[in-house]
Amino acid sequence: IDVPEWFFQYTEEEPPLYWKTVFEILKNEDRNQSIVEIGAGFGDVTALLYFMGFRNIISFEYDTNLIIPIEDKI
Repeated sequence: IDVPEWFFQYTEEEPPLYWKTVFEILKNEDRNQSIVEIGAGFGDVTALLYFMGFRNIISFEYDTNLIIPIEDKI
């Protein structure tokens, strides 16, 4: 199966459908643009964006307990 590199960051055999959706929406976007994610949760989408090559990402999460795992993902 031919999958993008970021698929391998996810720990399950098959990544969630929303990852594929985000990838399809953003795959042709300029990687230099800024992205703001509000409600980052455990950072799954933040990690996906990072693995896609985006570097100007600002993620907000109110719950500080959820923020800690994000650094491990990127």
